[in-house]
Amino acid sequence: MNFNMNLRTITIGASVAALLVGGIFVSRTLTWANPGYVGVVTQFGSVEDTPIFAGAGPTIISPLKTVVMLPTLQLSHHIKAAAATIKGQTAPTEITIAYSVKGEMWPQVYKTIGGIGAINANYFDNNAQQALKQVTGGYLAEDLIQKRKEIKALVAKELIKVIDAALTEKGLQGAIIIDMIAITDFDFSKEFNDSIDSKVQAEQRAMQAESEALQKTTIARANGEVQKKIGDAKAYETEVLSKARAQAITFKGEALKGSAGLLELRKAERWDGEVSEYHQGGVLPFIKIDPRNGARKN
Repeated sequence: MNFNMNLRTITIGASVAALLVGGIFVSRTLTWANPGYVGVVTQFGSVEDTPIFAGAGPTIISPLKTVVMLPTLQLSHHIKAAAATIKGQTAPTEITIAYSVKGEMWPQVYKTIGGIGAINANYFDNNAQQALKQVTGGYLAEDLIQKRKEIKALVAKELIKVIDAALTEKGLQGAIIIDMIAITDFDFSKEFNDSIDSKVQAEQRAMQAESEALQKTTIARANGEVQKKIGDAKAYETEVLSKARAQAITFKGEALKGSAGLLELRKAERWDGEVSEYHQGGVLPFIKIDPRNGARKN
């Protein structure tokens, strides 16, 4: 009786142990990737080239292998950095990089670089600081305030270039996709910012005054030119009229010379028929005697 009970207890214990071992075995051999992740399979430090993709369903692997789940969704990394101006002035800032890793290239990235922490430290932190100093080193401190947008765009462009070059050198070109680079404003002291604002306002007022002076000068010059053209036109008109009058007088004189009796005719037309009490030579004015035709008015 006791023997049968002991045997049954041993059998039940063995079954439970078998189930436990089987459960552990299944848990170590059956795996899958959730959406937004891929599974990178490793064995004793060696990395398999093909990952386990989300949606592929449960996958059986050797219990001697390990699966590392790595994200394909967008990641964000924040970097504290400092800009350095052409005169050595520094200004703290923060760079935020939004990026993602291509799922099919995660095995190569993991083998060459490592996981997320290694990517952030080895490819973003140092390169971001290098790109920032490379760009801001060509500007004055006030430029970093006045030309924020332009300088931020140049830093982002330089950072992408540096990261792409580093990945290409490792044979990982295109493995990491930079979705966005955001740079906060350069954090100079309040006193410095206020002095720059005052300088900018003074420059703007000076430019406005110069513009107004130039406008007044331009208008005055234009008015002077208009008055000169009006004077030239009037002088030309006077000259033309004078020449026309002189020419008319010349033509009239020539006409009088060509018709010797024209003057006498004009006088006769204006004579009222009365004879002056005194006249030269006793000859009636405007009357000539032609022996052949008798008296005629000329």
